[in-house]
Amino acid sequence: ARAYPFLFRSRGFAAQTEMILRGARLVPPVQVVEVGGTVQYGRKAGPSKMRLLRTAWEYFSLGWRVRLGG
Repeated sequence: ARAYPFLFRSRGFAAQTEMILRGARLVPPVQVVEVGGTVQYGRKAGPSKMRLLRTAWEYFSLGWRVRLGG
């Protein structure tokens, strides 16, 4: 996002999806790889920070922005 700040608008959970979708359109295309990791939920300090409606809206609006080329 720092190299191309004009391309990324999403914050939160939709940001990773936006980076993948928009990175594929760059010239030259950006290679995307998945790096696995281990999550130990038993060590989590508190409840989830994800808000369902906000996250759903982020993905919905991202879909429209990408579809419309914005």
